Amino acid sequence: MFDAEDAKGAPWVADRIEQLLQGQRPSLVRCLRRAATAKGLSPKQREPIERCITYLTNHAPYLNYPHYLAKGYPSPPA
Repeated sequence: MFDAEDAKGAPWVADRIEQLLQGQRPSLVRCLRRAATAKGLSPKQREPIERCITYLTNHAPYLNYPHYLAKGYPSPPA
């Protein structure tokens, strides 16, 4: 979604990680889809995003980060 040199990329990714850690997986999936559509990405360009969405959807039962963090499990590095 962002070129490697685009300074907007890192904060955008950090915000998406925060969504995931706060248990907002459904809104994260919507955000990814919206962003890909807004950028006008081709089907080929969307493939990595769709793989990520598939992962988030298929592994939803295991992505309960608020629960894990409340139990004291470490959060991902910043």
